[in-house]
Amino acid sequence: MNNENKIDNVSVEVSVRVGRVTLKVGQIKDLTEGSIIELDSTLEEGFELLAGDQLLGKGKVEEVDGKVIFTLTETV
Repeated sequence: MNNENKIDNVSVEVSVRVGRVTLKVGQIKDLTEGSIIELDSTLEEGFELLAGDQLLGKGKVEEVDGKVIFTLTETV
């Protein structure tokens, strides 16, 4: 088995990010249930697919048959 095949079998956790915001520690401490946090993006801009901090692409989130799915619309 060559190295490329070995790498292909490594599992990597990916996540979908809605947006970001920078908060001060005091603001984080004040967060309670129902707190509203304004993000740096809009729903029209789409969601980001990440592996760690590495942006892989953008896409949209939908619900199909009771499951949340991510459809990749742009790769980076």
